[in-house]
Order: sequence, then C-alpha cells, then structure tokens
Amino acid sequence: MILAHTYGPGSLLWRLVYPFHMPLFYIISGYFYKEKDTLTIIKGSYIRLIKPYLFICITVTLIRFVQHLTNPNIQFLDIYGILNGIGPGWFLLSLFWCRLFFNLIIKMRPKHFLILSIIISSIVTMFFPILHIKIHFALPQGLSCLVFLAIGYTAKQKNILTILSSHTFFILTLSIFFWLITCIYGKVEVSNCTYKLWLIDYLGAIGGTCLCYYMAKCINKHSKITSTIICYISKYSIAILSFHSIDYTIFFWHHFDGVIKSENMLTIIALGRFIIAFLSIFITSRIPFLYHLFVGKGLHISNSGPDTIKIH
Repeated sequence: MILAHTYGPGSLLWRLVYPFHMPLFYIISGYFYKEKDTLTIIKGSYIRLIKPYLFICITVTLIRFVQHLTNPNIQFLDIYGILNGIGPGWFLLSLFWCRLFFNLIIKMRPKHFLILSIIISSIVTMFFPILHIKIHFALPQGLSCLVFLAIGYTAKQKNILTILSSHTFFILTLSIFFWLITCIYGKVEVSNCTYKLWLIDYLGAIGGTCLCYYMAKCINKHSKITSTIICYISKYSIAILSFHSIDYTIFFWHHFDGVIKSENMLTIIALGRFIIAFLSIFITSRIPFLYHLFVGKGLHISNSGPDTIKIH
C-alpha cells in the first residue's frame, strides 16, 4: 500500500498491487466474520474502525491548523476530506458500512447472502461512477466490497483453504491468469468504486488474494522468523494505516524538492514512509492510549522498563 501510494498510478508496482491489495482486507474480514446483533456490530466497528478514523481527522486538522498559522493559504479544516475519507482512511469508513450491511443480509437472508452481496456490489460498481452521485462517508465503497466480504465468509464456511491446499497447481495457475489479466487490461480502484472489467476484475482480485495465501503459506513453512515478524506487524495494521493517512494528507515531502535529485525523490519518500510506519508500531506499542485505540487490548507498561509489556 505504501509503495503503491508513493509511486502512483501508471507505475508497474501500482498495476501489480492494486488489483487485490484492498479486496484482500475485505476478504480476510469476511473470513473472520461472526454473526452478531446489529447493536454489537455497530459498537464493535465504532471502536475498531471509527475511533481510529476520528483520530486521523483530529490529528490532520491540528497539524493543518499549525501550518495555517504560518501559511494562511493552507486550509486547516478539510470538510470534504472528513466527509469522504482523509487519505487512505476512507477504508476504515467503508469497512464499517460493509460489516454492518453484510450482517443485516446474513440476518435477513442467510441462505442467499452471497448472491445478494454480488447483486448489491454490482449495482454500485456499475452505476455509481457514471451517475456522479455524491454519497459521503465511503458508503458506496463499502457497498461495492460486500462481494469480497461475502467471498471471505464463504471461504470459511466451505473450508476453501483445504481445497486451495489440495489443488494447488490448478488454483495457482488460475489465480496467476486472472491476476495478470486484471493487471494488464483491467483496473481496480476501490476508493472510487472502479472495476473496469467488472467480473474479470473481481476474479483478478480473488486470484491476487489466493497468491498472497500461497505466498504466506510458503513463508510460514520455510521461514518462521519472517512469519513471526509479519504477524507482529499485522497486529498494528490499523496504526500503520492511520499514520500513513496522516502522512499522505499533510504533503510535507515537497520540502525536499531541489535538495534531492528528482529521480531519487520517490525512493526517498518511500523510505521515509516506511520509517513512519515502523515508528507508528514503536509508538503504539509503548503508549497505552494508542495501543487500546489501534489494537484494542489493554496495555500495561511495567516500571522495570519500556521493553516490559503486558497485554491483558
């Protein structure tokens, strides 16, 4: 995500990653989904998704206010950004809606949740981009990804991981095929509900997710250390997303123009953003408020030192 945002549309990395990097998160969310009453879903999603988004909004507004004091041309209150998602923070809002509506579908039509999710997502992706309807708080994005959450849930119900393991060559070949077709001819931009090839793009997103599964399985088998590090980092994924959203929105990298050669600029920005990502993990792991906000469990830091951490 960080590299794709840095090198931008048109880059090889962007074309390789964008077909699946956002659908992947919805599919994983669907895989771990458990049916709950509506109030519990709203409360849990508010704590895990909306509160971090509010943190992004408040932090960006405060930083821009300070910038506004030194440069009046900088608008410190970005109402449009807050309503539509500040930077990549739109994902938190869209996942909130996606979880809420999927839970309603499961409750009302448990036997037809997959087909209903496909229909709703298809309607949104076909008509929303061309009608130019302004609907705020990433609701269209959330509805457009219902299909991915439903696929993740189906994978868990049907024990799809066993099938992936028993038919590796066949499924891996199909996954690579549809992923490459989407990379070359398609276009997946969940942030604006764009799926250029529609069904093919959906299959490309699923194929890319399957490739990630096989890659993760291979890493876990051959490098336990790497697997442990990835699992540790993934625990702070919302913290990384939140700090990246702040960095993505503030635009302070232009201060390096003229100091660093233009051909090296993107590399420096990518390196800087990775440093920010690892700093977000370090800071979050040591500040109870941030840990509770982004990870969701209580944190007690012992007086014996900052490296002694107990999670309750």
